[in-house]
Amino acid sequence: MSQEVANLPALLTLTASPLNRGDKAFCRLQALPLLVAREVAAALGTAVVELNLLIDSDGIRHTLAQHGVAKAKAEMARGQIPIIETDLLDLAEWLHQPTAVCAGQAKPGKQPRVEMQWKTPAGTTVAIMEWRPGRQQLALVTMYKKKPAA
Repeated sequence: MSQEVANLPALLTLTASPLNRGDKAFCRLQALPLLVAREVAAALGTAVVELNLLIDSDGIRHTLAQHGVAKAKAEMARGQIPIIETDLLDLAEWLHQPTAVCAGQAKPGKQPRVEMQWKTPAGTTVAIMEWRPGRQQLALVTMYKKKPAA
């Protein structure tokens, strides 16, 4: 059973706690602004524009385990910058004002995905979000940062 927490900082604290033995938790974020929701809906090929944003412990754990400082060497070899906790804390703000939105690659048997990007002079942060149509949810799958183009 999943536990709902109040906000993203609380979710990060709970997920990182040594007492947490893989328990599932999530937080809901403010709905996307209409213009962003329309871009996301177009990328997903759906008419639904009321998209509920959800960040859960699985997405946080995957992001930190596969794209965080624990894998810094691998990330650097791929031309990426390791994700740190402050990147995850900024996610709520970034999701509401992406610089690019496009269809993501869905894995066979999985729900459609959308890629939301934020370009800054420091590089491009990419969040892969999964569309859960039954609940009208857009949930974080993973997040990574690309180095700026040389």
